[in-house]
Amino acid sequence: MGILYIPYQTFSYLDQKQLQYKKFILISDDRIRAFQAEKDRQFELNEAIKQQKKDEEAKKLAKVLDEITKEKLFREELEMLSEELDLEEEERKQRDKDKAAAEKAVRTKIEVQEAEVEWKRLKQEQKQREFEGDQKEKQEIM
Repeated sequence: MGILYIPYQTFSYLDQKQLQYKKFILISDDRIRAFQAEKDRQFELNEAIKQQKKDEEAKKLAKVLDEITKEKLFREELEMLSEELDLEEEERKQRDKDKAAAEKAVRTKIEVQEAEVEWKRLKQEQKQREFEGDQKEKQEIM
């Protein structure tokens, strides 16, 4: 509110005092309004600063949380890869065992077949010797 300038001579003493009082009140009101406006401005500024700090803190926390999440995912991925490697190692060992068992079975089968051939050969030789022995006995008897 602006102050209205009215010369003092046109009013009586009481009117002048009333005008001075009204001016004082208007000036006081202006000062109060200015003080309140400054107080409001400071409050809003403080609130903005608080909000900015909260936002910065939230960003920091989000960044830390993101890093923790990445670290956790990385660890989980490493663990999965480790488990996968362990499984592949176990499968390789099992394949090696199966291969060794199959080779042993083949060797055993070959040995059995060779033993059968040798047994048949020996049996054949024994029969041949028996036959020859029988032939000699028959010739001796005759």
